[in-house]
Amino acid sequence: MTEDNRKSCGVFGRDDVIRHVNTQMINWHGPTGTVLTVDIQLNSVSGPVRAATGGADSKVQVWELQEDDEGVGYVQHLSELSRHDCAVNAVRFHPSDDLLATASDDRCLFIWKLESESDIPDIFATSDSLNDGEKQRENRETWNVVKQLRGHGSEVYDIAWSPDAKFIVSGTMDNASYVWDINTTRKAAILQHHKAYVQGVAWDPSNKYITTVSSDRSAIVYNTKKYDLVHRISRVKNSLGKVNREDAASKNLRMFLDTSMVDTFFRRPGFSPDGKLIAYPCGCHELETEDTGISVGGNPVSDEHMVQINVVYIFQHNNLENPVLCLPTGKSPAIAVRFCPQIFKLRESSTSLFRLPYRMLYAVATLDNILLYDTQQRAPFACINSIHYEQLTDIAWSKDGRYLIVSSIDGFCTIVTLDVDNLGQLYREIDASQCRTVTKTGTMKTTTNTISNTDSMIITNTDTITTTADTVAMATADTFNSVAMDTVDSAANSNTNTISEKEELEAC
Repeated sequence: MTEDNRKSCGVFGRDDVIRHVNTQMINWHGPTGTVLTVDIQLNSVSGPVRAATGGADSKVQVWELQEDDEGVGYVQHLSELSRHDCAVNAVRFHPSDDLLATASDDRCLFIWKLESESDIPDIFATSDSLNDGEKQRENRETWNVVKQLRGHGSEVYDIAWSPDAKFIVSGTMDNASYVWDINTTRKAAILQHHKAYVQGVAWDPSNKYITTVSSDRSAIVYNTKKYDLVHRISRVKNSLGKVNREDAASKNLRMFLDTSMVDTFFRRPGFSPDGKLIAYPCGCHELETEDTGISVGGNPVSDEHMVQINVVYIFQHNNLENPVLCLPTGKSPAIAVRFCPQIFKLRESSTSLFRLPYRMLYAVATLDNILLYDTQQRAPFACINSIHYEQLTDIAWSKDGRYLIVSSIDGFCTIVTLDVDNLGQLYREIDASQCRTVTKTGTMKTTTNTISNTDSMIITNTDTITTTADTVAMATADTFNSVAMDTVDSAANSNTNTISEKEELEAC
């Protein structure tokens, strides 16, 4: 990308990965329309690479993703979907078909299907559905509602397809999540374990778990067999900083921000494409430092030498007690985490943070910037900021990792074009439902119990990396090279937790 484009967008990091950043100045959702959600179709049966956006204007727009000779990504309009009566908070494409799920404040969840003949009229797109003085865009494609999922108790904030596309989970403002059977359009389960709005949901690509995140400062993991609660994630037992070990056992800290600390409608979690990792936004953690008069991510250290930082927590699917990674996000809390669908070979030039035979990319969207990571290194390989005037709302990857789109309340979307050749060589396409892991007999010593014959665990190559205030920095022009990511090993979360036998993860 050009130096002017890099400076104007606030792009820091690897020059060879990001080709261009383009905030396309078009009316995505009308002159004053807020864009609340975005998604990219991973597997199009026919036609172009599509993106979809939902806005406060109650419309869903479908776009064609394109790229010019200079690597600038842009969109062209394909279709406007007018059926919802209120703001559209979530749009998600079917995993393998030309279907689109949309959810709104009108408590409805619609499944749209692309019609094969472009001249088939949409009987619901009448002049009565348009606002005064508003003209309907000319549609190059026709999408019609084929399923209506009604029965939510309140506004729907987020949705996620199951990997086999037989079910959809939705999170709502009535503190519940609903699992819908697409075939029968009936509720398969109602998950009612949160005490406040459910602002984010995700479905495991290996079809074992569903996770939900709520403004009640907790995340919950359910199984997909009987939709039983597997684990509630809300507190960490001790601080990760320079803690007096005699006092560590008494620490019982909240892991997520409450509504007074973060002004956002969304807390969108994400599963890795192999189903092994779960990433949670809107995290917070207290650190203890020996220094005074300093700040971390813009947060001043208190008299007690404690500071609270904004983080993203990453858990492994078979150890939900403690996070394995803690990613500081600086001044702004994270609102969404999305993994790239593609999996890449390890880079030979550096050691891997995980005992994985491959590496995965993921993007963290905070209120005002984007951090790009891979699972082989601790620091983000790129940071993009100064692209929107208002807070971000959602983020999405294309299947090959070429495009990354982020939406914003200011009414625009930014298209990040990446150089797929410099992202690395493809490992191979992994069907998470076919993954198998080798289980080795291992023992995790604790003060209270012994776990044997555990499932294969993802662990870091380093024994313990503790978090201190002076190692946490925000990805800016001045501090990008010193950005630190905190590895939270089991030994750092308990006085006596150690791994006596390291278990290896076998690829599919």
